[in-house]
Amino acid sequence: MSVNQKHYVMVGIDLTRKVKQMNADELDIYFEEMEEFADNKKLSFVFDSMSGEYCFLGELINEGDEYEGMSPKVQHFASDLFYIRKDVERKISKISTTSPSLISFTHWC
Repeated sequence: MSVNQKHYVMVGIDLTRKVKQMNADELDIYFEEMEEFADNKKLSFVFDSMSGEYCFLGELINEGDEYEGMSPKVQHFASDLFYIRKDVERKISKISTTSPSLISFTHWC
């Protein structure tokens, strides 16, 4: 059971449905490919390796830890989010036609 948590806000896409349809061998290959893709595009790839409840790819715009939570100092205006969304959309265009959205979640690790 996970005991540590991190909180994230991301502009990205949800890949959960796609990974839930894969077998264990396919998942290993897919996760390696997506981690490399994310590194090359300067994006973040976050997945629940324990239960497979979530899998996201995108740009982190805020993160907090289990002790301090989210930083109130990070603020984005709607226009900033529009440009971040367009940048993420451009970066992922070769692997997905899904439009990025604002995603907030807690990652247990």
